[in-house]
Amino acid sequence: MYSRYRQAIIMADPDIRHIEDIHIYLQQLVELKEEIVIISVKDTTGYRLTEEISTELNNIGVINNLVGKHNNSFVSVTKGGSSLFESLNMIKSTFHSFEFNGHVFYVNSKIYSNGNKSTIAIDDKDYSVNLRGLNIVIFDAKNDEVVDSVCFDTHVAGIECHRLPAVGGKVAYRHFSVFDEIVSVEQKIDSDYVALDKHITKLENALSRLSSLIEVKSNHNQFLNLMNYKLENEDYNAASRRLFMNLPKAKGDLRTLQIASSLLLRDFDRVCKENGVQYWVNHGTLLGAVRHKGFIPWDDDMDVGMTRADVLKLQEILCDDENYSLNEHYSIHYGPHHVYNFSYRGKAQLFRIDIFVWDYTSAVSEAAWQKQVDARKKLCDAVHNYAVQNKIPLKTAIKDQACLDFIEDSFNKNQPNEFKCSQKNAKGLVWAIDNVSVPRGNFCYSMGDFLPTVNVEFEGFIVQAPQKYSLVLERQYGDYYSFPDDMFSHKHNKIDEMRVKGYEEVISKYKGSY
Repeated sequence: MYSRYRQAIIMADPDIRHIEDIHIYLQQLVELKEEIVIISVKDTTGYRLTEEISTELNNIGVINNLVGKHNNSFVSVTKGGSSLFESLNMIKSTFHSFEFNGHVFYVNSKIYSNGNKSTIAIDDKDYSVNLRGLNIVIFDAKNDEVVDSVCFDTHVAGIECHRLPAVGGKVAYRHFSVFDEIVSVEQKIDSDYVALDKHITKLENALSRLSSLIEVKSNHNQFLNLMNYKLENEDYNAASRRLFMNLPKAKGDLRTLQIASSLLLRDFDRVCKENGVQYWVNHGTLLGAVRHKGFIPWDDDMDVGMTRADVLKLQEILCDDENYSLNEHYSIHYGPHHVYNFSYRGKAQLFRIDIFVWDYTSAVSEAAWQKQVDARKKLCDAVHNYAVQNKIPLKTAIKDQACLDFIEDSFNKNQPNEFKCSQKNAKGLVWAIDNVSVPRGNFCYSMGDFLPTVNVEFEGFIVQAPQKYSLVLERQYGDYYSFPDDMFSHKHNKIDEMRVKGYEEVISKYKGSY
């Protein structure tokens, strides 16, 4: 009976612009074959959206059942009873853009907690009523015009119908700008970042407390193990040193990589000595030399430090060398950094020695180091913004000369004056701001902490280490006679069958040479 009543109304006035009953309206849409039906939800799909309405929506091409989807954004585009696009999302806003008959369509759905807006724009005109519930726009593809825009508030009893007042017999619209929409999205992103930062801070605090508990437990277990390991009349520190010195070396492919790498470090040491170039082992390589007299069993890379002047000197020496090369490039990934590495010529992709740059400094203090940390942040921000604005990829080597020039200018602008001094006027050495990152601890040292360097053993030969290497290790690692958290996940190099073959070729060629 009710359906016959609705059919009678449709027959009496088939113009959908006069229909205010959602059931009659959706039934009429089934008859439309050349029209594009666009639906965008604002706020909520509503508690009054029933199974009957959902079925009627399905009849016009909607795929999802919207019953009970109160906190979901929703966009649907249908034509002739078939779905052209549909998205239902309970976490974020939903948008879709497409072109048809030379027009650009932009549809957006934002629920109450995420922007609370409906947009159904065609070119620069937004036809959405933009009220709570189902906002529907009908585009007549044959006559190339919008024939209706309506909103059914499916959240209230009676499901109210809303339309904007017609203008000159045409469907009303608002001015639409993609730029304005982008600005709105950016503002929402900024707001979300603030909220996310607060959640991250809470999470970091919780993780810090958990990490402290784990560290206490780990240290307790390590202490108990050492008490069982130590010899009679041997103290805890001596037992620790003996334990790490006696750890078994790596095996298999990792050990093959380590042997090949140690030959490269041996040759690097020789080249530096022959040409009066100063260097010292850094980071894990220094730790391995002091604690294991070679590679840390789970380590797979090598690090050395050099003054900026010595890096440039070595680069010139190796310019035309047949056996070795000093490779250089800039990258923006992890912040802008100058990448230098030493390798056998043509073998840099197999393995290399990473070279970290140090600058002379006229000031040695916590305050001086903080200046360097702040300068690094300013450099990162400036270069990152430049790269984004100029669409420069962040994860590849920089080849764009304009970008390289900008990085160089930013480096000169942001480097504190204390770290631009000559060797003659220097009181110490500082970690350069154009290295890959800022390490933990204070990396501003007195000259006597590093120079003159001292001999340490590494895999059976001698390399150079900072004068006060224990101080350097303590600043970076704290108790460096303890097991790290990344003991089983510490990886810098991909090891596969082809690479292992390359390592073996290097060992065969260079092991006996010196």
